[in-house]
Amino acid sequence: MLAARARWDVGDLDAADHTATTALAATSPADDPWATGWALHVRTIVCMERGRMRQALPLFDQALAVVRGDPAMTDLLLLLQINRALALVGLNKADEAIAAAREVREQADRAGHVLRMAQAQSALGQLLYDNGGWDDALVEVELLPDELKNPLVSCCDHGNRGHDPPAPGPTPPPHGRTWRPSRRTIVSCPRWPWP
Repeated sequence: MLAARARWDVGDLDAADHTATTALAATSPADDPWATGWALHVRTIVCMERGRMRQALPLFDQALAVVRGDPAMTDLLLLLQINRALALVGLNKADEAIAAAREVREQADRAGHVLRMAQAQSALGQLLYDNGGWDDALVEVELLPDELKNPLVSCCDHGNRGHDPPAPGPTPPPHGRTWRPSRRTIVSCPRWPWP
């Protein structure tokens, strides 16, 4: 699965998806939940980057079913939930996405997983900001020290001060386009900073 994640990291989406799909065909959740969960994770982030949020959601559900309840898989469980929240906003489900980001932040805090809590906090701030919750976004972003923030959130936090906040409500994408997360938005792996 490291090969699939590495291929995604360098932007080779076809190779990443192929490697993950091959891994899924070679194992089962019962035989190797770790490989199955990470392979499904790679497939979700490939779908997200391609703007295929509807295809990503069932993959998230499959992956979450594989890893839920296994304490050894807590990191991946939190990671999947963070990215699922980001995928929801791509389907115009901003309220559900914000609620999901809050929930995963709380789960990460309870688990003592500082990295995933910071990522969920940053994602929550971004989701609030993108959906017109400027003041709430600033509160969320300021709760974390700069060294724990997604570098882009930290930069935007400081760079946007003094600018007018976005209009309330979700900002519609340009005509004929759907929202797509950037490579910096998708949380792809357990290292810091975000890729």
